[in-house]
Amino acid sequence: LDAESVAWLERFLSEYKGTVVAVTHDLNLVASFCDRVLVMHGGRIEADGAPAVILRDQALLERCRLEPPLRWQGG
Repeated sequence: LDAESVAWLERFLSEYKGTVVAVTHDLNLVASFCDRVLVMHGGRIEADGAPAVILRDQALLERCRLEPPLRWQGG
């Protein structure tokens, strides 16, 4: 998403009180806005939990051919 779209999404999520289901390959977006993440690979759910835990699981990310969010790389 471009900066304007991210700002809109942030405003929307701060005001909306319901559940939002999003499907994305953008792990930076997931790390920034999601309370829960499901990682799918090969048509199966490989992981389900908090982004701070799931997206730091190096073995999982490698198995699913994913890169960690930029803010978590290198540390």
